[in-house]
Amino acid sequence: MKIKVKVNNVGHGLCISLIHENGKVMLWDCGHNEDCRPSVFLPRSGISEIGIFFVTNYDEDHISDLPELRRKLHISTLHRNRSISKEQLISLKRQSGPISPAMASMLDMLDKYTHTPVKPPEFPGVTYS
Repeated sequence: MKIKVKVNNVGHGLCISLIHENGKVMLWDCGHNEDCRPSVFLPRSGISEIGIFFVTNYDEDHISDLPELRRKLHISTLHRNRSISKEQLISLKRQSGPISPAMASMLDMLDKYTHTPVKPPEFPGVTYS
């Protein structure tokens, strides 16, 4: 079994990709910088779908490439911290200023990804909880 895990150099934020030999992808966060954007390097690698997208942190440096990522790739499953509601997140983010495009995209996902998938994507040999 071949699995490629890459901690992508996005500067201050986070973006980790796992690409299974079967082509399935897991992505942890989607921070970016000018030289490294998951919305660019994943499609260049022939990737058109993210099987599981983990959001570890709702700060801008962890979700900054989300609008472009969602435009270019299909995201099948979202795993996130469910201890905070969409309304609470909006309130917290507005305390520091207007809602960014990345946060608006994240908030949109919270509306659309509200259930547990019936069958998670296939990642043979990879376990997560």
